[in-house]
Amino acid sequence: MFWSRNFFAFIVVMLLASCMDLVSMNTQVLHKTANIDSSKYKLHGRVYTMRGFLGVFSRGMDSLAKRADEELGVPSVSVPHSRNHDLSRFIISQRQQNHLDAPIVLVGHSLGADDEITVARSLHTAGVPVELLITLDPVNPAKIPSNVKRVVNIYKPHAFDALPIMRGVPVAADDPQMTIVENINLNMPGANIDANTVNHFNIDAHPDVQNRVIKEIQNTLGPIPPAKVTFMQWLGKVFHVDFVIASLRRTWTHEPVIATVSQGRGSEQSSSSDNEQHRKNWIASLRSQ
Repeated sequence: MFWSRNFFAFIVVMLLASCMDLVSMNTQVLHKTANIDSSKYKLHGRVYTMRGFLGVFSRGMDSLAKRADEELGVPSVSVPHSRNHDLSRFIISQRQQNHLDAPIVLVGHSLGADDEITVARSLHTAGVPVELLITLDPVNPAKIPSNVKRVVNIYKPHAFDALPIMRGVPVAADDPQMTIVENINLNMPGANIDANTVNHFNIDAHPDVQNRVIKEIQNTLGPIPPAKVTFMQWLGKVFHVDFVIASLRRTWTHEPVIATVSQGRGSEQSSSSDNEQHRKNWIASLRSQ
């Protein structure tokens, strides 16, 4: 009776914590990755991490998002796996409105890993590519859709992996020609992570695993590209349109306009006499043509 009551109490506490977690997470947190100030970031991309069971475990996903945002300089947020459809709709909407053109990285743990594959599948239907998918101990993963360019699956098999709960298993792609799959079994030599210190409950927060995830993100995303220059901006820069307009105005209206003359190291204002000389030179060049 003692154990049954305590188990029931544990389930109630977990459900209440889950409800609190889901209520606290709304779609507003996702807007952190939309219309960003590029001057505050270094890498061109978006990282979306996803927590596992009930949204109260896998808190390593939160710290991974924080590290990616602050250490790597790439906009990142963490969400519970129960909001996978919200995440899918958000990314698709942002892409359709041309508010999100950066490469997308998805990272998930346990059920969060399974549901990041669900997100990737929804994005595939909408024609949205995923640059990198990282799964940590997926429990019952579906096949990786072909819009995912590369998937890195870090997992640790257990003796009871026949049961689809609290386990880690390899993943496979729908089309191996389209998706590069790297399954990293921590029990195998060459993983470079001490498997004795890793289990299903701490793999997301394990320092070596987190460092591997951060490295994968860093190696995948490039620097933010320079801002696009419009044709008129380019034309103005090349032909000094500001000076031409000022000269025309001075020629036809005879107003005392002080033009801004572009120089190699900046801009300086010419005097009225300089403007008059520029006007005469410009008119003379037109007559000589």
